[in-house]
Amino acid sequence: MSLSQAKNILLIDEDITCRQTLARVLHTAGFRVVESACLGEAFLLIDIHAISLVLMDFISIEYTQFALLDKIIALCPEIPVITFVLCKEPRFIKRLQALGVYACLTKPIKRKDLLPVITAAIEKKSQE
Repeated sequence: MSLSQAKNILLIDEDITCRQTLARVLHTAGFRVVESACLGEAFLLIDIHAISLVLMDFISIEYTQFALLDKIIALCPEIPVITFVLCKEPRFIKRLQALGVYACLTKPIKRKDLLPVITAAIEKKSQE
């Protein structure tokens, strides 16, 4: 069994079109994908599924998104989190990294950029 076939990814994105497109890419790569439209729902899904990685859209610098992300990382520090953002404003990225985000990818996300980062995050987690 390959690394990807054994792993569940929680994909959080409120945009259903983006979420479904990314889910198809991940499914094609052999990952099992659990989809969520919001961070609040994501907490329930983390408890239900054996999540290996969280992939989430981070659309704004609103306090609530940072607070919910911080809560996910605090509750599940062993699960790597990869965010995708519209712009890579250095202060914004540093704030995400300070929370413990494994990587930040810029939209639009390219398959060639996404899959190696996911694989590296999961491999690093399994080595710890």
